[in-house]
Amino acid sequence: MLEFYDKYDMQPLMTKLEAWLEANMTINNFSPIAAYAWKYSRLSFQEDCGRMFHENRNEIVDHPDFVALDPTVIAAVVKAGYTSTGRTIPKGDS
Repeated sequence: MLEFYDKYDMQPLMTKLEAWLEANMTINNFSPIAAYAWKYSRLSFQEDCGRMFHENRNEIVDHPDFVALDPTVIAAVVKAGYTSTGRTIPKGDS
């Protein structure tokens, strides 16, 4: 539904549905929400996903939907989980 709302620029409906999803995010629906958050650059969702991943990483990593995510999204979720603790990611020497 979010993709439909986004395609037709239905911002009030998107805002309402996104608020509901944020409030009701669980380990079982984490992966599709994370995929949406990174596909559409939804920073609020990305931060929430990072916090949830940090707090529940063992359960999330073992979930088949998480393993099936695009590797770029998986890496971004792991980084968001790391930075959700207030730590910064060191710059590479390359």
